[in-house]
Amino acid sequence: IETIRFENGKPCRLELHKRRLASTYLNFYGRQPKWDLSEVLANHKVPAHGVQKCRITYDELPTSIDLEPYTISSIRSLKLVEGSQVDYQYKYADREPLNRLFQKRDGADDILIIGEGGITDTSYGNIALMTDDGRWFTPSSYLLNGTMRQWLLGTGQIFERFIDVKDLRLYQSFRVINALRGWDTTPAKVSDID
Repeated sequence: IETIRFENGKPCRLELHKRRLASTYLNFYGRQPKWDLSEVLANHKVPAHGVQKCRITYDELPTSIDLEPYTISSIRSLKLVEGSQVDYQYKYADREPLNRLFQKRDGADDILIIGEGGITDTSYGNIALMTDDGRWFTPSSYLLNGTMRQWLLGTGQIFERFIDVKDLRLYQSFRVINALRGWDTTPAKVSDID
């Protein structure tokens, strides 16, 4: 799948989505897609105002395109969950491995997955953590190299590093980021990661 944020009728960071789509195709089909993401999206009417979630499900060709209004959910607390066995390098419609881990959140808003000693992602996005000096870091041990993560790294707003679980105490705040949530969410406290 590919999930794209539309804001006031326009797709956000479309080039990064195209790159991820091309990489996925190359891995699974050994070639580039025979369809163009921009053309497929141009054939769908998107409301001119507000934020829309566009979800494209595809195999060799797009199988469905769904649009719905999007409201950012609040994620203020995270539960640490072991997930070394989860492989989510590519975005799949089948999220069963992530859903099983999410069931272990024990009252928290989401989970923070631990893999091979370092933190990776939450169930629905990458994570960024802020140090005392106001710099933001994202784990180099991510599960999915999200488009918002790539954009923030490319614009120098966040930096990548390995983050061990025991080093979480060195950070003050966190944000969960993905293509839909963006960077404008209010940071939450690292002390609310259990």
